Amino acid sequence: MTDDNPGYCGIDDANTTHESVNHSLEEWVRGDVHTNSVESVWSLFKRSVVGAYHQVSVKHLPAYLDEFEWRFNNRDNHFLFRDTLIKLLESQNLEYKELIHKSA
Repeated sequence: MTDDNPGYCGIDDANTTHESVNHSLEEWVRGDVHTNSVESVWSLFKRSVVGAYHQVSVKHLPAYLDEFEWRFNNRDNHFLFRDTLIKLLESQNLEYKELIHKSA
């Protein structure tokens, strides 16, 4: 679900349905179609960058997005602290030389 930005035209395919609302005509919701969920997700991500990370590198952006996706999908998990610890304990170590290595 998106707004009426022309950049979203044609993003649907055989596996994806695309619905949009026309914000330029002050249509904010039509039945179950709205952009509140995606706007909420990006708002939370932007606040986490400003509040915790301060900046992100292009090299590590996929890792930041993966971590944020996991936290967002577990936002109602009453055992989040435990599950986070388990995820950290089971993850592979990232060596410093790999962390700072510049991508080509």
